[in-house]
Amino acid sequence: MKKKLAASTLLLAFLWGLSATAASAGGWVVITLDALPTAPRAGESLLIGFMVRQHGQTPISDVEPRLIATHSDSGEKLEVAAVQEGRTGHFVVEVAFPQQGAWSWQIEARPFPTQDFGLLEVLPAPAVPVRSDVGTVSSAEPVGEAQTWLRWGGIFLLGAATGMFVAERRREAAARPADVRA
Repeated sequence: MKKKLAASTLLLAFLWGLSATAASAGGWVVITLDALPTAPRAGESLLIGFMVRQHGQTPISDVEPRLIATHSDSGEKLEVAAVQEGRTGHFVVEVAFPQQGAWSWQIEARPFPTQDFGLLEVLPAPAVPVRSDVGTVSSAEPVGEAQTWLRWGGIFLLGAATGMFVAERRREAAARPADVRA
């Protein structure tokens, strides 16, 4: 009897807590990403699109979604607001992760609870090519080996075409009668 009473009390407490949570949040939402972010790089802008659906069904726009991300090692935290774009319930957020590493990230669609998306591995910032001619003015950019071959090949073809043109003119002139040449 005591076991049944304890189990009933636990079940009742669980259901009461569940209903209190649903009442205070006005229900629940499901956030679905347009696509998973692939190979984001530190410092580069990343655009993430997503749908917000109340009870997993009805697209809603009367929410204030934002992306929240925390760097696993440093604890640095980002919060970026999303904006409505396109059809009802569709939002986009543009974020640039300032450093490489693992970031735990989630999207919060106020007034509803946050939805966790796990860890996102941010790659190092892209290497910036170092130029030795910074500050100098040059009329021509450096030319690669393939471009050099193409230029010389073009010059050769132009010379060959000119030579063939001149030879054809001479042949035509030699074939005409002497009285027409004058």
